[in-house]
Amino acid sequence: MVNDALDLTSMPQVLRKDISRITASLVNAILANDLPSLQSLLFSSPPNTGSFALVNFPDQEGWSPIHYCAAAEQPSIEVLDTLYLAGADMSLFSTSGHGTALDR
Repeated sequence: MVNDALDLTSMPQVLRKDISRITASLVNAILANDLPSLQSLLFSSPPNTGSFALVNFPDQEGWSPIHYCAAAEQPSIEVLDTLYLAGADMSLFSTSGHGTALDR
């Protein structure tokens, strides 16, 4: 199954690059359990993106931030709660079809 939560083709290229950069920062914050950075990234989003788009946007590996949270060696409830409050879709499949965060 492919992630079709976001229609990437309708986004301007510049916006896609900005969101990709922010997604990489989100993943880094998740992997480091850096809650202040994660909250800042999610709740101070650039105009026209919103935290929902950011928290559900897949990276180059096809994973959204929630996949990284679920796959962490020591998952953080605080990080998971923050992602959930920002609109993370727990049932979102990876774009590579490897399953949802719940499958981790």
